Amino acid sequence: PYQSDLAASFDRLARISERKGLAKDARDLFLKRLEIIRGLAKSDPKNPQWQQELSTSLRDSGDSSMLLGDLMSARKSFSEYVDLAEARLAAAPDDARLQRIVPDASAGLSKLDASIAPPDVAPAPITVWISSMNRIALGCASSSLSTCFRRSSKSPR
Repeated sequence: PYQSDLAASFDRLARISERKGLAKDARDLFLKRLEIIRGLAKSDPKNPQWQQELSTSLRDSGDSSMLLGDLMSARKSFSEYVDLAEARLAAAPDDARLQRIVPDASAGLSKLDASIAPPDVAPAPITVWISSMNRIALGCASSSLSTCFRRSSKSPR
């Protein structure tokens, strides 16, 4: 029982840290909670409360990792969250709440994967970009000078 109380305390402290704008502290506290809940869920895998708490802890740690820009840690947490939700749905196929959660979580994980994936086309090397910019800049400069000389040659003398 003291383990679940400790996990709940970490959760409260993490949420307070979030409200104060202390994102890194919040994530660290969510991860401490996750570690405790993971142990409780492992010790009693048939307990639906621990499975629900584990899902919530995984989602919260993933959210806080995303907030910090740590997309790989977020992906790990969300991937485990989706796997757990799918397993829970397989065990309770009539659970309407899980029927909503699984597709939403899977779609969110797909979006995260897309944001982590490298682009299809590599960016141009910087030397190519700079030489292109030089040509453009030189072209503009030469056209400005020729315009300037044309105007000056037509000026009244």
